[in-house]
Amino acid sequence: MAFSMTMLSWSLIEYSQKFKAINEYDHMRDVLKWGTDYLLLTFNNSATRLDHIYAQVGGGLRDSESPDDIYCWQRPEDMSYDRPVISLTTATDLGAEVASALAAASIVFNDKPTYAKKLKKGAETLWPFFRNKNRRKRYSDGQPMIQAFYNSTSMFDELMWAGAWLYYATGNQTYIQFATNPSVPKTAKAFANQPELMVPSWNNKLPGAMLLMTRYRLFLNPGFPYENMLSRYHNATGVTMCAYLKQYNVFNRTSGGLIQLNMGKPRPLEYVAHASFLASLFADYLNSTGVPGWYCGPTFVSTQVLKDFAKSQNNCKQECYFVNLKCKLDKSCNKRNLIVCYLIIFFWFCIYYQIDYILGDNPLKMSYIVGFGKKFPRHVYHRGATIPNDKKRRSCREGLKYRDTKNPNPNNITGAMVGGPNKSDQFHDIRSNYNASEPTMSGNAGIVAALISLTSSGGYQIDKNTMFNGVPPLYPPAPPPPKAWKP
Repeated sequence: MAFSMTMLSWSLIEYSQKFKAINEYDHMRDVLKWGTDYLLLTFNNSATRLDHIYAQVGGGLRDSESPDDIYCWQRPEDMSYDRPVISLTTATDLGAEVASALAAASIVFNDKPTYAKKLKKGAETLWPFFRNKNRRKRYSDGQPMIQAFYNSTSMFDELMWAGAWLYYATGNQTYIQFATNPSVPKTAKAFANQPELMVPSWNNKLPGAMLLMTRYRLFLNPGFPYENMLSRYHNATGVTMCAYLKQYNVFNRTSGGLIQLNMGKPRPLEYVAHASFLASLFADYLNSTGVPGWYCGPTFVSTQVLKDFAKSQNNCKQECYFVNLKCKLDKSCNKRNLIVCYLIIFFWFCIYYQIDYILGDNPLKMSYIVGFGKKFPRHVYHRGATIPNDKKRRSCREGLKYRDTKNPNPNNITGAMVGGPNKSDQFHDIRSNYNASEPTMSGNAGIVAALISLTSSGGYQIDKNTMFNGVPPLYPPAPPPPKAWKP
């Protein structure tokens, strides 16, 4: 949940004018405030020092036979069984992500000073808690109700992520000094060029953290003593973007064109949505600074390639026709040049689509967003969607007949993105296949961010300045001009 709120904040900061253009800005802020109000309750936000954080409410164990969130199938308003609260005294990654969410949201709510101050105070109160070496531990360690579903594999990516967000929110140089300390990315394996570490998700903040700090370099160019590390983050971001392109064969694709960022495992769409957002945002950063692209090795790549990756596949046949025609009209265009033309089209223009795939441009012609298009999942794995809204209360076990029926859901959870198809582009619209049919909060935060970045409503520019409202001037102000000389 904390990661979802951070991503929503990021999209609101960068693309506020787009949200306003479609009359969703205030609605999105309401959604965000619902989440940050909840996160403020996960620790004592009025304290100056913390000794614990609440990590989870409820939960369950697989194959459980006692009332819990796995065994029972009820609407949220009907649940009456005990839902224990898990409190932790060591939770480095969780504390860092909650701090990131609060810090990012404080930038969104900078027009509400009292609330923004409360968010920043909460984030800064969490900082020494999760930075304490005696408390340095992954929050899922030794917690079976967490580990089975939200197993965290690292915590140093969250530390980098939190350092960047806290710096932007507060302007305190302590945070950017930490985020650019060489030991932090080294421990986080930020420059290892491992494919699995190039995939943004709730469990891996490295691509997002490095893009966030690349923004700092591109727009403010702080120079010494940060330039060396920021340039490495910038280069690593470029390598990540190259890895998303088909011609480098870092990630497989389905025959229908969906990139397999999760290596063929279930729930691919969440990873695709977040990667599409980062790719689109990186292209917008470059465009906003007048940079036409970046290099993948010796090859220059246009920013439009990233937009194409994130959004849709171009009409390759039409492009090839025009190149063929141009070569025929150009007497200097020999057979070799014609082959080169086709290679360029194949590699650079025919970028397999991602967001369009999710919206229905795929072999099944199915939208994976509930309620969008004529064909979309009707058996979504979601309690509230499966049980009729007839004001009758179902017991812990009575709801199972609605979960297990083959009938479509009586309620559409409109706007929710499901887990998605398998690596063969197949999708079985059945509730029992929850890896395919279950929507997640983090996945839907990613698709919201990706979609708003790609829409033309409100123009194509990002908000360059709001992110840096809390950052003090990097250089001393210019002296006033001298007084006019009088003889």
